[in-house]
Amino acid sequence: MIQSSFYESLVRICKNLIIDKFEYTKKVNMRKEQYKFPVEDFISKDDFNKIKKFSRDKDTPFLIINLRKMEQSYEDLVESMPFAKIHYAIKANSMDEVVLTLKNKGSNFDVATVYELDQVLRLGVEPERISYGNTIQKE
Repeated sequence: MIQSSFYESLVRICKNLIIDKFEYTKKVNMRKEQYKFPVEDFISKDDFNKIKKFSRDKDTPFLIINLRKMEQSYEDLVESMPFAKIHYAIKANSMDEVVLTLKNKGSNFDVATVYELDQVLRLGVEPERISYGNTIQKE
């Protein structure tokens, strides 16, 4: 049942992406109207306005991470795939706050360098929750 539900959700997301891409292409190429991104589908208007206000005096590019949303997304992933052993790749974002948030949620970690390994150990991740691997490419 869970696998079926996960598969159906995945199919729905893919179909929506295809439809969204089609609608975007149609608007940009045929009507030459300005594309309107549905921000409210991803963030509350209040949170969006806070980000806009915060970003006014910042150099670009910069990154804002909502750790509560990250926690919720991790919980959703665990719920959707209860038998999976989830590993977060440190190279995706190695900020201590991100790693600690996921550590506290129970995530495992994939590290590719000795520096990433040192970081997760420094932050208190148990060795049995760490996968250390690095492909070696020869010329």
